[in-house]
Amino acid sequence: MSRIRISQRLISISLNPFPASNIKALDSTSTNDSNIQNVQKLLYETTLDTPQLTTLGTPPSILLVNIPPSVPIYLQKGSLLSVYNCKDVEAELKITSELFKPWKSIEMLQSPFNIYSKLISTVPFSVLVSSGSKLKSYATVTLDGSTDWAVLKPKAIGAYIGNTLSVSLYRYPRTISKKLASLLSDYTIKSKTGFSPWKGYTFLTGRGHVGLCGDGSIYNINVEEGEKILIHQKNLLAITVNGPYDLQNCIVKHSKPVVKTSQHPVPEAVEVVDQTPVIVVPWYSKVLNSLKTLLNKTPKVDDFLVGKEEFVTVVGPRNILLQSSYNTLLSTVVDTTDKLRIPTTQLVQNVKQTSKDVLSYVTISPTKGAVFENTPDFKESVKAIEKKI
Repeated sequence: MSRIRISQRLISISLNPFPASNIKALDSTSTNDSNIQNVQKLLYETTLDTPQLTTLGTPPSILLVNIPPSVPIYLQKGSLLSVYNCKDVEAELKITSELFKPWKSIEMLQSPFNIYSKLISTVPFSVLVSSGSKLKSYATVTLDGSTDWAVLKPKAIGAYIGNTLSVSLYRYPRTISKKLASLLSDYTIKSKTGFSPWKGYTFLTGRGHVGLCGDGSIYNINVEEGEKILIHQKNLLAITVNGPYDLQNCIVKHSKPVVKTSQHPVPEAVEVVDQTPVIVVPWYSKVLNSLKTLLNKTPKVDDFLVGKEEFVTVVGPRNILLQSSYNTLLSTVVDTTDKLRIPTTQLVQNVKQTSKDVLSYVTISPTKGAVFENTPDFKESVKAIEKKI
């Protein structure tokens, strides 16, 4: 019987660690800020006591909001662009959706589906809010409790934040107040404000911050006491008020002046011999004068032909936010492609030919000998010579 001998051999395996430089290269997933140019860096605060609202871009179509802990922020549905400066978003941030006063909106002929997203966190965080269009701009308003605001355009509030900020809906007043009528000599208490009493506006009061989104660029006008300003209704975005019923004390519909002709008694006819030459008025002048008289007497025809200009007069002291309905900052962007599109025909017409641009050639004639001539197109000259031959 043969014996089987089993031998054992010990093998040791040791890991050779990578150099520290290689580990650093593998773990590096960010670069230095100096390697990224022509872009604005977003900053955030790790410790924050009060909210901070900042507009970004040209035009300012992005809103940056830094929010302290336990303070809710309300954003229009679909306007949230990014949430950052929050380590664990799922655990620390809570997002819910709420309808903004649906029954009151139906009562004031507005859409009841005005949804806002409510964001609240236990730690400070930052959000980016988009206007949704390059033709819209953001403006930030801070309410310190001394002045209220009336936002006249629906869905103009893109974001609002503040524990003591109150946002509500109120109807437009139909007529102006006695106080305003006493200040304006051309108006009475029956004069209209210019807004439909069936519709409403958003009233802001308390303390907080609001991001207003308007069509085009937004401008601030400070109307001093005793001053008046004429504004088109569609461009009036927001105005400062003192309470929810103060609009009737500052806004009145602009009425076109009525020219009253004085009627004098017709004197008795006196026969007078007029020796001045008779001036014949052309027929088209009579037609034009008749049209002018018709337009002055019938404002409805004037509105149909010229257009119904719905202007309102605002009496100070007030702060007014205007929207331009067209972003003037977009016109500063130069389209280089348009400058390069120059028609070739225009280049040919504007270029003047010089002696360097003309070809010279010589032909031998039996009668004239050597004849020197110039031509701008050598191929056409060769063809003409070959036809003669």
